[in-house]
Amino acid sequence: MRVIITGGSGLIGRALTDRLLKDKHQVLVLTRNPDKTRGIPPAAHVVKWDGRTPVGWGDLVNGDTAIVNLAGTGISERRWTDARKRAIHDSRINAGIAVSQAVELASVKPAVVLQASAVGYYGVGRDEIITENSPAGNDFLADICKQWEASTAGIEALTRRVVLRTGVVLSTLGGALPMMAFPYQLMVGGPVGSGKQWLPWIHIEDQVRAIMWLIENTNARGAYNLTAPEPLTNSKFGSVLGKVIGKPSLLPAPSFALKALFGEMSTILLDGQRAVPRRLLDEGFQFKFNTAEQALRDLFSEKPIELNERKAAFDLGGTAGALRVQAVRKASAALAGGAVAAKKAGAESSAEKRARVKARRTVTRLTRKGLPVPAEILAQAAPKSGAAAPAVAEVAAPAVAVTSAAASTAKPASSTPTNATAEDKKAAVAARRAEALAKKKSSEG
Repeated sequence: MRVIITGGSGLIGRALTDRLLKDKHQVLVLTRNPDKTRGIPPAAHVVKWDGRTPVGWGDLVNGDTAIVNLAGTGISERRWTDARKRAIHDSRINAGIAVSQAVELASVKPAVVLQASAVGYYGVGRDEIITENSPAGNDFLADICKQWEASTAGIEALTRRVVLRTGVVLSTLGGALPMMAFPYQLMVGGPVGSGKQWLPWIHIEDQVRAIMWLIENTNARGAYNLTAPEPLTNSKFGSVLGKVIGKPSLLPAPSFALKALFGEMSTILLDGQRAVPRRLLDEGFQFKFNTAEQALRDLFSEKPIELNERKAAFDLGGTAGALRVQAVRKASAALAGGAVAAKKAGAESSAEKRARVKARRTVTRLTRKGLPVPAEILAQAAPKSGAAAPAVAEVAAPAVAVTSAAASTAKPASSTPTNATAEDKKAAVAARRAEALAKKKSSEG
């Protein structure tokens, strides 16, 4: 299926792109500044658009197309001045109008349109359980969400439309979680405001899984709350977060201080909704992370799932990506094998250990960049303790071959002559540095 994503460079858009590529879908990411886009896998097609019309992409819509409209200026990046409020409003409404025009003009209508929204639709400060049937609020964010959803409401007579009322998406790659965790890392974490406000959270993986499920489920229509089944109060969530990362959760952030610092935007921190995903659960969707502790332990583990998914999607960008991953793995195996052999053969001196650690870092850096590893550096990375050297040489040989292949097949990040030249220069500089380091180590030996 072809999936067109507006706002694809954001947190949810990037994660969704990764999953779609892994599942062999064609992904088109619409962005106003293709040259400034970061974090989009090379296998995705980046398409320039003006954020207001279907010009340049509307003709790509067909019957096997899903449109996921995530576009909108971030609400938590700066204080809500009048100009910022207009940007928050206009970016969302204009994108919705553009999507509606694309659907209306398409000779064959898309299979589905997924329209982004948020649980802010229900207003703030409510303690009762909120489902998709709960009434809308009347504050700034609620008004924005109502107009955001209405911007594509007219296409429901033409195709299937789903509205995504999303909660706080938990990810270590962006969004609210890194900011929430930061005070805890400084040992000053604790409840925000009263701590009694509800936090409707969802793990980034479940967010993406739910979107995929709604794309594929042809019976899905209308609004869905994309939140975990068990929302927590801010105070309880903070306690779980502190427990998972091993930091105390004792020092509260008073409401007056947050209001003075953030102004009206402080409502994001001080207010909340006890939203639950009633429709998703009733219709058979199964969450992978039902509790906050499950989600946070996964996200703060050494190899979080979201990072693995991101790496897998980037690997799909071409043979060079796959070879680089293979090179890193083989180099790591070689060095690990050398360490085991050295331990059996006898302890190395402190000077030898320091030199080996530096060389290992060079090996890792070069293999990740897809550059060949000079034999001198690889030899320096191996412990020089009797039987260790032959063992490492035998295991490391494939790593040298693979890194050389990766360097020869790697593609520049862009097909433009300017970017290609820049990449060539970077590669040349890295190679020269590696050679210089090898010569220096050789002379010191």
